[in-house]
Amino acid sequence: MRRSLTVFLACVLSFLGSIIPSIAGEDPSSLSAEEFFKFAAERARKRMEALSFDEFKATVYKEPFDGGVYIVNGDTPIPTEEGLREFFENNIKKAPELSGAKSFIVNTKKGKDTIWGPEKKHALTYCVSESFGAHHSQVVDAMKWATVAWESVGDVNFRHVPSEDQHCNPGNSSVMFDVRPASNVAYLARAFFPKVERRFRNLMVNEKSLSLDPNGKLQLTGILRHELGHTLGARHEHTRPEAGKCYEDGDWRPITGYDAFSVMHYPQCNGQGDWSLRLTDKDKFGAACLYGAAAGYSVDLSGCPNQRIGKDTERTEKTERTEKGAEASPVSICSYLGNAMPSTIETMPPSQSAIEMIQKIVDASGLVQNFQVSAAAIPNAAAVTSGGVRRILYNPNFIDDLVKRTGSRWAPMSVLAHEIGHHLNGHTLGNIGSRPQLEIEADAFSGFILERLGAPLKAATAVISLLGSDNGSRTHPGGGQRLAAITSGWTKACKKDPDCFFDAADEPGPLAPSIGEESSAARGELRFDDPCDPRLNDNCPQQGPPRRPANKAILHQP
Repeated sequence: MRRSLTVFLACVLSFLGSIIPSIAGEDPSSLSAEEFFKFAAERARKRMEALSFDEFKATVYKEPFDGGVYIVNGDTPIPTEEGLREFFENNIKKAPELSGAKSFIVNTKKGKDTIWGPEKKHALTYCVSESFGAHHSQVVDAMKWATVAWESVGDVNFRHVPSEDQHCNPGNSSVMFDVRPASNVAYLARAFFPKVERRFRNLMVNEKSLSLDPNGKLQLTGILRHELGHTLGARHEHTRPEAGKCYEDGDWRPITGYDAFSVMHYPQCNGQGDWSLRLTDKDKFGAACLYGAAAGYSVDLSGCPNQRIGKDTERTEKTERTEKGAEASPVSICSYLGNAMPSTIETMPPSQSAIEMIQKIVDASGLVQNFQVSAAAIPNAAAVTSGGVRRILYNPNFIDDLVKRTGSRWAPMSVLAHEIGHHLNGHTLGNIGSRPQLEIEADAFSGFILERLGAPLKAATAVISLLGSDNGSRTHPGGGQRLAAITSGWTKACKKDPDCFFDAADEPGPLAPSIGEESSAARGELRFDDPCDPRLNDNCPQQGPPRRPANKAILHQP
């Protein structure tokens, strides 16, 4: 493994503001900024060149725990002494080559990009050690949103495997990498590059990173966004001449133009970012160049440089067509309430509870599931078709809030059934998005399915009673029309159900600011991600009266 300590030593030699004696008779004041940087980097390297390997090794930081690795460039690990020696010979004893001036740079080894291949890029599984203790859920949540940032632009898939958290260590071969705490270390966090052995694929988090100022720009999620960039092969942006500080080595290849705001650029190395460490447009483009564009991320990749790949990173035919500028498939979106959707949608894997609910809805419809499901950073919920792939997207916070405000676990079922209705009725095939008639059809489907699952009419209409607008729009009908559609679908199913009957007590209420009779304490305990609710999960212990068959309707809130 080849890395350079040159920059680690200077951020190291305070290259800025010092007058560096000339090398080979050159006058530094006559050099361009890029030439001057190369000049300074070579000067720094030569100062180390006279050291023996043992003397050099003594200057390198090593993690102070069992299995600790050498750290160069601030957060780049070199696992073994042999690797450090190779690094020393290739980057200290002789001058490394500096690449061109483009930006978002990918790590290379022996001239080949170190990135994940077409299979592994979709199976980036990880565990989060229970050693984080009270901070475990904080790290899990930060990892979710940090991975989403990269998944939303590059065709990669990270997946947390909670069942492995108890045994989250370098010896766990059931996951691709482990996320563990570290104390008394000289970094906020550190990760790894693709293709290293499993035992060295660790994302270590300094315990101090778990208690940062909540009002500050620097947060754990941002730190993890940076480190996950490394796990995908991204190098530090500040190792290029334009940064003017913190040179590292020549083991990289440029993908985009220089970006001082990059998530991969240390602010203290002449970066212009504010420590929030968010992906810039160039970061996003670079990730898409390396791995292909994620579904829903529309970008022209015809400008990507040719990739230098090894045998295990061959691109798929689909990705090659995308990189040649093939036209992306049209995007069709039918959203629940008609809110504007973000131009780039961040997604994450759905909760087990969501998966189970959707399976019940599909089973009740008697049709075959023809879509994927993802949690997403969107206003509420939507049925989306992008790149030929149908998806149901939902905002977990929106769903949880519905449960609390309605006091009913039927609330998320009604929303998901509505969006599923769009796909099963073919509404997302025409690239026209939401239209009043399509929304009415999806509402009727929702009412029909909820009756078949055993929901009373008042529960089936609770969400629209709470959130429906008095006035319609170009895309969505008014709340009154939507209530009527849901009622129509529910009534149609009720007429076919011998155990269903209707009376005035079941009529949906008017559009209202709140719905539900349960106490606030009870509502607070009802969460969409609650793994066990006997009303919706056949494997849960019985609570209260026996659970009725799914196709039998009842008149009162379960």
